[in-house]
Amino acid sequence: MATEISPTELATVLERVGWSQYGGQEGLYSRWRAPGEENAPSLLLPLNRSMADYFDLFQQALAALLKRESKAEKLLRRLSRDAAPLGDEIRFRKEITTIAGAIPWLSGESLIESARLALLASAKSRKSPKSYFGNANSKFAYSYLNSVLMGQTDNSSYVITAYAPVDQLFYERPKDEGSTLPGIGSHTGRDITKTFISSLEATQEAIDHFERSSSMSGFDNGVRNGISYELIYALQGVLENSDGADISVSWKPASSLDEDSVLEPVTLEFEPRHAITLEKACTHLAVTSPSEVVTIMGAVTLLDRPNPGSPGVIRVEVVSGSPARKIRVRLEEDQYRIALEVHRSESGIVLTGRQEKEGRYYWLYDARDIRPIELPGNLTMRAARSVQYVSGQTSIGGTEQRRAPIAELEHRNPEEAE
Repeated sequence: MATEISPTELATVLERVGWSQYGGQEGLYSRWRAPGEENAPSLLLPLNRSMADYFDLFQQALAALLKRESKAEKLLRRLSRDAAPLGDEIRFRKEITTIAGAIPWLSGESLIESARLALLASAKSRKSPKSYFGNANSKFAYSYLNSVLMGQTDNSSYVITAYAPVDQLFYERPKDEGSTLPGIGSHTGRDITKTFISSLEATQEAIDHFERSSSMSGFDNGVRNGISYELIYALQGVLENSDGADISVSWKPASSLDEDSVLEPVTLEFEPRHAITLEKACTHLAVTSPSEVVTIMGAVTLLDRPNPGSPGVIRVEVVSGSPARKIRVRLEEDQYRIALEVHRSESGIVLTGRQEKEGRYYWLYDARDIRPIELPGNLTMRAARSVQYVSGQTSIGGTEQRRAPIAELEHRNPEEAE
């Protein structure tokens, strides 16, 4: 109960049951006397949570009050139940020009999804930092996410509120059912929230470093502090189509006695201009193998561009020239027309470019020397049956102008790489 009730609230209860304040030192403690004569029992109420003996003194004050005032217990338990924080409060706030307290539907969906991905990324980094996770550490991360609660949004703004557990333990290797052995590698919810904050601070430092030097080294160095492709991708979603965004944490008092002094609330802000840097960092962190120049031959199995006459993306089912089964290629408008004609004529395609593997996807950049080629009949027909022509979007797999969902990467078979 001492961790759930503030000194101000306890002072209110003291007044309600007839106790009176008669001294103390501002900011450190106050003294209270029970109703009755001057020699009636008294207690000392500590006011400063950062003092080493705060919880001991607070417990003594509670015990003295409960010993004398039976009705105080009911008031305190009601106060404890109604006022106790649900956990460390993490708030994702998005500034967007709209009616107060409202947000465009898709932007709201994106903010919730991005908040979820940010929390998952932090849990994964707490277990073992990596620049790119994919499916790695997912079981641990979801065990944490399943213990996080979602709160209500605030008035006059659009805020996603998460309540993260404080003292609950999450195990890298949970205890087997029926086993007497404990779980291996425990982390508290507070540990994961602290990793989240350190990763955001490292991201801000990396952005500042990139703006000064055009170097991605800040993001690479920040991996040990929680930066990852998944985190940066999530922050892109928090920031996209906004006038700015911020993420803040208010800490619930922890019950563990070894918790350090009371933690100050934290707020980290991101500006619209940071979006470009985050996009570059996302691409940089997703590269999991060195780039190489290749010439590939294959069949076009996806055509994707936002509007007629604009650049677009194609997907090629590879016959030769690359270890990838499928590879995605960004094309300029004239190159895209060639790829479209290749599809219409049920031909194959040959092109050269710089191949990079980003997560589990292969991409071909700086494409050139694009030309049609005859393919074996069976491959041509298979490609014709499986082709997808997508108009009015910019990301593979969606129906709106939204980013490619990270969930597509996250839930794929870990051993399946295109």
